[in-house]
Amino acid sequence: MKCVLVVVLLLSIGSGGSRRRERMLWPTYDLFSSDEIPSDVQITTFLKKNESKSFVYHSLKENLQLSAIVTGCSSRVDWKITLNDSGSALTEKTSEGMQILGLRSQLGTYNFLLRAIDEDTYAHVYISTESDGPEALKGRENRKLLLRRQRNNRLAIKWDPSLVDPQGTEYCLVISSLKHHETFCGAGNLLKPEPENRTNAASENLPKCDVDPMIICTGKKTHYAFLKPQQNLRYYFDLFAINLQTNFTYLFASNTTMLSNKLKPASLKDGKLTFVNLKEMDGKAVFRFKVGRKSHDDLEVYVMPCGGAVDVQVTKRHEVIETRRTIEGFGKISVKNPQSGARYNIKIFSTNGEELRRTSGIELYATSRKKSFIPLPDLPNKPIVKEYVSLRSCDSVTVGWLPSPGQKTSHYCLVIKEGKLRYGFKQTNQCGLENRLKKSTDFAAKYCKDIKPIEGKVITQKIGQLKPGRSYIVQVTVKKHRGKTISYDLLQAQTKSKCDPK
Repeated sequence: MKCVLVVVLLLSIGSGGSRRRERMLWPTYDLFSSDEIPSDVQITTFLKKNESKSFVYHSLKENLQLSAIVTGCSSRVDWKITLNDSGSALTEKTSEGMQILGLRSQLGTYNFLLRAIDEDTYAHVYISTESDGPEALKGRENRKLLLRRQRNNRLAIKWDPSLVDPQGTEYCLVISSLKHHETFCGAGNLLKPEPENRTNAASENLPKCDVDPMIICTGKKTHYAFLKPQQNLRYYFDLFAINLQTNFTYLFASNTTMLSNKLKPASLKDGKLTFVNLKEMDGKAVFRFKVGRKSHDDLEVYVMPCGGAVDVQVTKRHEVIETRRTIEGFGKISVKNPQSGARYNIKIFSTNGEELRRTSGIELYATSRKKSFIPLPDLPNKPIVKEYVSLRSCDSVTVGWLPSPGQKTSHYCLVIKEGKLRYGFKQTNQCGLENRLKKSTDFAAKYCKDIKPIEGKVITQKIGQLKPGRSYIVQVTVKKHRGKTISYDLLQAQTKSKCDPK
């Protein structure tokens, strides 16, 4: 008796319509030709309805733990155990799926009598001599089958490897829209009930991806990408482990989910910065914000895309409060006089596929508290930094920018690095900005100071000790006291190639 691995090459459609070959290992089971059951090796037999078949197991030691496991594939199976032809049954059971019996061994011969009740079926028999029963069956409640939705209508399925003989264990995943499956051999009638003149009864019934259930064998891999699952349909996932040394096949973990095109709003708490990965959500997300009963001000929604542009819309029930607008880098939406206790939906959409590839996610901050409690500074309507070209020299540039709106003092930093803007992008990624600035040491110059704004007056700064004829990237950031750092748009500056005569 041995488990044969049939190598199947399946063409599957990957992202972008490209084709790739997946090497899938398909376990099949030879019919057991002897009537003597070995220890710690799973055997497979064929049972005709209402016809009994007998096997024997020779026990050479006393008072050891034995576990008898019988699995019916497509029918319930009656089975009975007697000792030394005594005729008196030690146990009688009916297996529906996998059935386990534990007993203390005695010297002699155990007789197994099996009978299919409902229809012809294949069945597995496994005698384990492990002291406390098969270790592989323990701790199933701690095994997780993780499901995570990804972009382009993909579902990522992952699991941890078996702690029992991980190098000798392979996996098969059963995906169904009808029900869970308790046994691997019973999923999709893998073992055809026509054993005559066949050396391998299952070899002609290979997996098909257009039937239910769909069966995928991943070998030793512990992950699989389910492409294009149907929306609004519940799927049942059952993962089976196959030990290549013993042939023992058992249910490893299960899960279920329903994918829906309808976006479910996620709760957005007042005054808490929230991050969401748009790529994992196909570029769409909805947040629900409830205005507090004791709100003191307008509803302020700060939107910071992490790399690309997004469209934002605010609604209340079916009423559009803020029409759809595009935000890149940093943006704020103000809802005047929000209704106390009302729920507002903040809808985020990636503008297109290119922007979604650039965007790692988005950070949101919403509040109806007083502005003095908001840790984020405001930026001018046009957060640009301008170079005064007429003041340019071979070793300096002079720049200016409008201050952050408001009357309070803010902390400004100006950092200049040698280089050119990549692809001309001026908007910076606000996400994780402070950590990047702290780690960066390759700047040519850095200036920081606290400034109390004067309405309508531009802040200027001359940057010296630069090199002639070089390109520089200028970044200005602003930060409230104990708040979050926000960046203005980047500026591409240039020093003169030659110094003016003195």
